[in-house]
Parts: sequence; C-alpha cells; structure tokens
Amino acid sequence: MFPALSGAAMSIPSSALCVFLLLWPCLDLAAAEVRIHPGRATVAAGAACQFSAALVPPAPAAWCWTVQGGLGAIDPQTGLFRAPRVAQAGSVKVRATLAADSLVWAEATVVVVPEAHPALDLVSAVMGGDWAESWSRALPFLDLESGKRFGPGVRVAGETWGPSLHAGLGLPVTLAWEPAPGAAGRLLSYSQGDEVVRLDVTRQDSQEIVPRGRVDVCILETLYPLGSDGFRSEVETFQINVRGLAHLAGNPIAEGGHQDGRGLGARFRQPFGLARLPGPRVAAGLEWLVTDRESHTLRRLTLDGEVATLAGEPGTAGHRDSPGLLSLGAHWLRGTQPPGPLFSGPTYVVARRHPRFMPWQGCWQALVADSGNHCIRAVDWDGTVTTVAGVPGQPGHRDGGAATALFRDPRGLALDAAGVLYIADRGNRVIRRLDQGVVGTLAGAPGAAGLQDGPGPAARFTDLRGLACEDRHGTEPALFALDGHALRRVAVPDGSTTTVLGSVAQSGFLDFAAEDGPADLRRPCLNDPTGVSLGRDGVLIADHGNHALRCFDPVDETLTTLVGGPELPGTRWGLPREGLRTAPDGRFAGLDGPWTAEPTGNGSVLITSGRCLAEANLHPEPHEDLELEVEPRIWARGLSLRPLLAAWAGLSAGRPVHYRVDFLDAGGEVLERREGTVRTGDTVDLAPTGARAEDAVRAVVRAVTGEGFAAAREVALPEQAPAR
Repeated sequence: MFPALSGAAMSIPSSALCVFLLLWPCLDLAAAEVRIHPGRATVAAGAACQFSAALVPPAPAAWCWTVQGGLGAIDPQTGLFRAPRVAQAGSVKVRATLAADSLVWAEATVVVVPEAHPALDLVSAVMGGDWAESWSRALPFLDLESGKRFGPGVRVAGETWGPSLHAGLGLPVTLAWEPAPGAAGRLLSYSQGDEVVRLDVTRQDSQEIVPRGRVDVCILETLYPLGSDGFRSEVETFQINVRGLAHLAGNPIAEGGHQDGRGLGARFRQPFGLARLPGPRVAAGLEWLVTDRESHTLRRLTLDGEVATLAGEPGTAGHRDSPGLLSLGAHWLRGTQPPGPLFSGPTYVVARRHPRFMPWQGCWQALVADSGNHCIRAVDWDGTVTTVAGVPGQPGHRDGGAATALFRDPRGLALDAAGVLYIADRGNRVIRRLDQGVVGTLAGAPGAAGLQDGPGPAARFTDLRGLACEDRHGTEPALFALDGHALRRVAVPDGSTTTVLGSVAQSGFLDFAAEDGPADLRRPCLNDPTGVSLGRDGVLIADHGNHALRCFDPVDETLTTLVGGPELPGTRWGLPREGLRTAPDGRFAGLDGPWTAEPTGNGSVLITSGRCLAEANLHPEPHEDLELEVEPRIWARGLSLRPLLAAWAGLSAGRPVHYRVDFLDAGGEVLERREGTVRTGDTVDLAPTGARAEDAVRAVVRAVTGEGFAAAREVALPEQAPAR
C-alpha cells in the first residue's frame, strides 16, 4: 500500500533541490525536451549498456555523460555504461547534459543486478541477454500504452486502490511502499501527458519521480513466480494530482504550422477560442473545440492532447459553406470530390446541444465568430458548416433577419440558458443579440466609440473582445464583456452597462487582495484582456498583454493573478502564482499572451498560449494554504522563518517546505541568496553573511510545499544589530 504523502514519505534531497533551483530560471530552455534511450534499463554485473540522448524537437546537440553515484562508470563522450560486480541489486542514475548548456539535462535509471540474482534466468530466457531493455518489457507487466501485457502467462490476483496523492509540477517527490519478498519483478508506471514512464523498482522500497505533466494513471504492479504456471500479478492503482501549468498540445518553441496529432506532435499557427462540447456522448470536459485563427480552421481536442481538424482548409482563407444535397448529388454523378468549407480568421467559439435534435442523441452544434468574413457560422457534430447570421464579406451594421443582418469583425460569443446568442461586434463597437433568427443591438451605438456607462443605447464601447454570460437560476442573465483594458457588465434585457474592473483607456498590472480593504477597482489593472469565462471562484480573465491568467471575484472585490505575469512572458511550465505579491522567480509558470481560458469542470483550466494549449491545475483537493511567519531577528541583521500549513489537520506537521530568501539593499539589488528546506512547524534563522551584509535593508521570502502551494513575504531588517 502507498502511504499518504507525509514528511516521511516525501522528501527532496538537497542535491536534487539545488539542481532544481538552478534549473528554474532557465525554464525557457526546458521547453526543449531531452529524451534518453533507454530511459530505464536493467544491466547484469560486468555487462555494458549503450545510452543515447536527443532533443525534442530535434536539434543538433553534443552530450556529456555522467553517473550520479558510485555504482558503475560511463564514457563521458559515447554514453557506454559498464556495470560493476555487485553482491546485491542496486540502482543508479545516468545523466546526459547538453555540452553547450549545463542547465539542460535528463536522467535514466539503471538497475544493476548480480549474476546470481533469482530473476536473472527469467530475464535472460525472454531477452536472450539483451540487457539494454528494461524489465518492464522482459517480464509480462501491464503496458499502459496498449492496455496489453508484454508477455503471456499471468494470473491477475486482484487490484487495489491506493490513496490520492498530491504533487507540485516539477517538484521531486519520493514515493515509498512496502517490500515484496519473493517477487520476480516490480514495475512503477504512469502516464505523463503523451508519454508513459516505466520504472523498475524490483529491489527498491521507494522511488523519486518528478511530474512534468498531468498524471492520469499510475500503477504499481508486482509479479510473483508460479513455477511453470507463469506469474501472479498484484496491481495497486492510485492517482497523482499534479498542481501547476502543464503542456497539453502543440509545440511552444517550434515554428507555427498545421498538423494533427497528439501532444508535441500537433502544430498550431495561433490557437485562439475554446469551447467545451456538450451532450451525453461526449464525456464531460474531455472533448473541446479550438479555433486556429491563422490556420483558418476549427479543430477538435481531447484532454489527453489529441488534435484533429474538424472544418476548414489549413492556410486557406475564404468563405464557403458545406455543399447541400443537390450539390453533393451533382458531384456524386460526376465522380468528383465536393469542396470543403472555408473560414477567414475564426476567433471565438461556443457550443451547445443541437437545436434540431433531441438531447439524448448526443448531437452538438458550435457557433463560430468568423471574424474575417464578418459573419457567424454554425458547425454541426459531423463537420457540416453553414452561415447563420451576417452577409459574408460585407461589413456593416444592420439589424433584422439573420440572413440580411450585417456585422463588422464579430468577436466574443456567449449563450444564455434560453439559447440566445450574444455577440461582441468589435468593429461596430456594440453588443448584439441573435434570438430566433432575428438580430438586434443590445448595448452601444453603432460606430460611436467612448468610455461611458449607462443605459443600452447610451453606453459606449471602444475595443470589444471576449464575452461571457452569467445566467443563474431565478435572476436575469448578465454579460461580462472585455472592452479595451477593462471588464464591463451588461445587464439583460435592457443593456445597461457598468465598468466593474480596470480602466478602458489605460493599461496596468495590479492585484486587489481582501486584506487590502475596500479598493478602487477602476484603477488600471489589466492590459488588453481577450478572454473571459466563469470559473468556480469567480470570473477568469485571459490578460493577454500581461501574459497572465487572472481571477476576479465580484463579491469580495478581489483580483488575483493565478498564472504568469508581465515579468514572465513566454510559455513555460511550472507552479501557479496565485496572488503572490512579490515578483515570482523561475519556479512559476509563464504564458505567452494568452487569448482565452476556459474551466474544464474538474478543477483545471485550459488556456490558449502562443502556439500551444496548456492545462492549469489550480485547486487539487484537499486545498491547503501555506502561511509564513517571518520576523526580524532582534539580535542580528537577519530573520527567522517558520512555515505553517492552514489545512490538512493531523498531516501538517513535519511537511517539507522549500524556501528561497533574497537579502536586498536599498536599491533592490540582491546582495545574497539563501535557500534550503525546512519542515512545517520548525524555525530556521537566516542572516546575510557576505561582504555587504550591513547594506541589507529588507528580505524577500518565497516558499513552496511539495504539493506546489506557494507563499511569499517581504520583511524589513533591523537598522542595526543591538549591543550585546
């Protein structure tokens, strides 16, 4: 059984922590993934194993090979590992470091077994002495990729479910388990994004892993020999909830393009709008639509990172609906292929159950803002595309029947519970509504720009983008609209408009916290926000210009930065920021001008960022809050640090917390940095010791738990040490 991750079951060696802290400032380089083959190997005492490394995506690279420990030796240039003579099995890490940059590296696990190991004959019979492969393919373990076993002759004794575990993305976690005397082999395997990781843990009672993506399935399988009858399998399944921003699909560092596939194998030019598909045949939150604006296509996405093009021709802009029955018949008679539909710069998208089919049939329909064609398109579940409102290629403003109505660069879309579609008509600076085939203007005056709040026709807008509908039971729906650098609220049905957050005409970056008391929410705090949606904790805002995901709580009147920030441009994976006041360091995730963000319904948020899609897991349960007690030391120019956890009663004591303390001078220059690990409830005393220690006037403290919950504090240091 896996125990709950307590202080005894989860630890980070100081050496691993130092490497980790050095790596984080260069996470932009870490986007180029390093892969070692084989990733896990079993080598007999005295035998050799050849390792190789490569960058993904492929790029020329020279590698330096080292062994992390004293078990065996490796040629630093060729990667040829030679196992020593050993009396009992043991494991060692083989590391490949990019010769041009010591901060880019990856590791493989090697299990060295003695010649007299009881499982050696089994491995040799199956593999014929080929020790480069891991036991995961030598013994008939379960393969998570195919769902099949690597070999026959297994009797499954049963499956048990372990506890749900929690970890921070990129933070090393040590798992521990009970020994299995007499086992022929033991395999720890888990799926991480689009990769399956297999670790041989036959002679181990613990294993350190570093989650670098969402972990869907994690199993520990133990095989016991049954003589000539094969093996008996015992499987324990558990889940690791990984907290942070992880890659989902697309490649953030490759050139833009259009390619279907999974994970890093998919390519986007500019993923923009997101919509979750409804219906009983579509698993809740598991299938999505995403518009690829510069590729002029609508694509389908699953939460395991699989991407497929649904409609549009990649790289070809235009307007063409799907052919009707007569056209299809004519092409069939001629033996020709009918032309497919075309879009021009599609941006925002919403999805609903198809209005012409019963809900249990599982048919859905998407509505797409075809901005370049100045119209609204409908895309059915089978890929059929029709124009439902606007005249293609004719910008303007005209209300009335949907077929004759005119739009100018339509953007944000929102649906209410009654099926009414609201449209942010950016070029006309108004908000429109489409109800039962009739288009009307809800708020604003066509072509009149301004900043005014007020009743529908008197309101003025400047640069409309994203739109979301708040439609709670028993109340009239209301719209949240992004306009310029502000969030505005539009009442339905009268169109009365008020600015609730930010300044339409002036950009900025500022959080509002509850402890600050009443705040002037109309101060500049957003920068070209483009996407808005409703999450469980408030209004989610894709703050494009600030490279951040923000959350606004209209009840508590707070604005929190969840991921990214203006000082962290570029897509990189890491921990959520979640309102930390001090500037985040390399531990934290970054976004590349996010366009839209939508909650999945299971605690995570999908984000279109740069040329890829990311998934931010922000609130795995149970939630815990890290509190830092930081006090200046009265007997020296330093401080005392004591971390506490505000939740997980009974499990909070003795949990490792990793800290970084920067001592700053009056100009904000970092004089000295101290970092290490302290357990919750314990106190560590820190003080600057360098040549300029007397110049230190304040200290910035950042800390994070192994589960990825972070906190930060700033404290002023005493002016001078008192006489003793």
